[in-house]
Amino acid sequence: MSPSYTAAFETVLRESPAVARESRTENLNAFLKAGFPNKRQEDWRYTDLSPLAEQNFALAAPGEIPDLSSRFLPGTDRLVFVNGRFDATASDYPPGAIARRAEFATPVDVFEKDSISHLNAALALDGLALRLAPQTRLDRPLHVLSVTSPGAAPAMSHLTHSINLEPGAEATVIFEDLTHGDGTHLLTQRVWLRAMDHARLNVIRLQEHGSGVQALTRWDASVERNATLDWINLDLGGHLVRNDLVMTLAAPEARVNLSGVYAPGGTTHVDNHTRIEHFWPGGVSRETYRGIVKDRARAVFNGRIVVHPQAFKTDSAQHVANLLLSPEAEVNAKPELQIDNDDVRCTHGATCGQLDEYAIYYLRSRGIPLDTARRALLYSFAREVLANIAFEPARQRMEQALLARLPGTPEVLP
Repeated sequence: MSPSYTAAFETVLRESPAVARESRTENLNAFLKAGFPNKRQEDWRYTDLSPLAEQNFALAAPGEIPDLSSRFLPGTDRLVFVNGRFDATASDYPPGAIARRAEFATPVDVFEKDSISHLNAALALDGLALRLAPQTRLDRPLHVLSVTSPGAAPAMSHLTHSINLEPGAEATVIFEDLTHGDGTHLLTQRVWLRAMDHARLNVIRLQEHGSGVQALTRWDASVERNATLDWINLDLGGHLVRNDLVMTLAAPEARVNLSGVYAPGGTTHVDNHTRIEHFWPGGVSRETYRGIVKDRARAVFNGRIVVHPQAFKTDSAQHVANLLLSPEAEVNAKPELQIDNDDVRCTHGATCGQLDEYAIYYLRSRGIPLDTARRALLYSFAREVLANIAFEPARQRMEQALLARLPGTPEVLP
């Protein structure tokens, strides 16, 4: 293991209060013992992180970034993080939404940890801590903007976030990850989500990292009685992107709607691993992913739904569909169902193919140029997911970001 991780830890330890140092040390030791995941581990067979062990990543200093006002979504309050550090001057946040040292933001860790989570817990300093009291509602969505600003030398940054909605509370949180500048950067993020009884949490995420960024994110959610979690993600950039999601339906009648679009190009590698755990009766989960893969990019999707013995009357559906736009593009898709009782309604499926030539012919027969026809079909394929975003400024931002990445002339569609 590169000594740079230990050196970064020493820097973080000097900034940490004494009460947090023991926990940080334990997490660093656990990470050093386990190392980065590699292809010998089933969950990582298509995504090998072992080369990261020997790279020298210095802890990133707060980077200089341009004016971000064009990135701020209208009608939102915002929190800005630059290279893993909270930027108070660029932030405007309401009471109850706090950015602070991760050791104070992190709830009791009842979720399992992998080695990346241990690294994050050892080195993350700042993050969002949102807690809403019962029967309260954020009047405006919260926009969490995380900016990576790579320097000349490889660097790394880490963030830990937590969102806790007490019974009957409601919030919309938009996470946007982007990169300013070129260079090699390692970013880890860990996010805890909890929606207590009858709460409703809407999470929207847009990822547009640069070609030198390796972004590893772990999401853990607990959804309780009659609560709802809606989670929508759009992955567009990065060199290597890994999203691990563990969604737990932790009480009767919980509901999770999980969906995403990934559209990698160039040599980008994007990997989505999801697990939905049904522990109680009457739970409902819906999972829909769409992939558009071009050039020599590679995408991985592994979605697992687990229905435990006591989770009677579970209603779960999962589907992933992929389009390959070039001979060298690659997708590995693996939907999974594990059902331990016989009183359920569960479906899953995966498809992979190319654009429908008959649909292209139909559009061309109506006088639409080939380039426009292909682009319109790709846009419609992904919009099936993005159309579910209720907050219009976020939906427009994500649709425009996707259109900018699709092959063809940008002017041919609104």
